[in-house]
Amino acid sequence: MFGIFDKAAKAKADAKKRADSWWKAQKLLGIDPDIRDCTLCKARINRPGGYLFGMKDVLGSEKFMTHHIGLLEKKGIPSDKAQEMVWQEVEKMSHDLNKAELLVCDKCIRFFA
Repeated sequence: MFGIFDKAAKAKADAKKRADSWWKAQKLLGIDPDIRDCTLCKARINRPGGYLFGMKDVLGSEKFMTHHIGLLEKKGIPSDKAQEMVWQEVEKMSHDLNKAELLVCDKCIRFFA
């Protein structure tokens, strides 16, 4: 049981390190944003916050997929159609170079860790 918590804590810590490195790289490249939006919920993330995940993490996150399918189902969209819509959105994100990596906020980290 504790292995699950260790894995989640490690995923969160690793994503935080990637985000810290990303913020530093942005500054070195002359792109000096102080605020970015969460890729998922659009909440504001102030420098040096957030967690950075790749598309592999999104595709491997049952919590993320289940949550987003559930949101569509609550709007009355049939389950199979909701699944298709979420997969299309993930595919769209994976082709958008700006979203090849997802910067997520403290609220959205729950989908990955």
